[in-house]
Amino acid sequence: MLTSFTWRDRLSSLLVRGCEVDAITHTTDEYNVERAIEHFKFAAEKDPTFLLKETMAMSGSKMAPLSIAMLFAYAPDVFLKHPDNRADIQKVLSNKIPSQLLECAEILKSKTFGRGLGSRPQKTIRRVMESWSPADLEEFSIGQPRALYALVRLIHPRYNDYRGEIIRALLSGKFKR
Repeated sequence: MLTSFTWRDRLSSLLVRGCEVDAITHTTDEYNVERAIEHFKFAAEKDPTFLLKETMAMSGSKMAPLSIAMLFAYAPDVFLKHPDNRADIQKVLSNKIPSQLLECAEILKSKTFGRGLGSRPQKTIRRVMESWSPADLEEFSIGQPRALYALVRLIHPRYNDYRGEIIRALLSGKFKR
């Protein structure tokens, strides 16, 4: 008996498993990313609320940064302007480490998916970075100095306290390995 999966089932499976529901077990990562792009783009255009809620439910997924990038690229402006949706997107990104935030920013910056890294996604990522505690920032500057360095150069967070000193040390090369 063949089972017919809806686009919602396929999207959920991509977020949970990293591959489609009916995919053979030995699919390549490249194939899975291509399928994810296709499904996330469709969902962002057709039902961005569903895509955001699924991404929130699976925020630990390796596909979550791609999902958020597709929302920024293809969701209608009305959806992206709504304060609740902006807050939900920020919640998803707030548990990401610098390398994952950089991945999302680089996807948008490439303009492959339309709008590019505009002010809206840049502000959202900046808010996430500015919410990091000094301890988090120190940990990231030691554990992921290259990703944090690239993210700081791309997003330009505004730190006026001890966190600013950490960033200056990172930019001067103190934390580089």
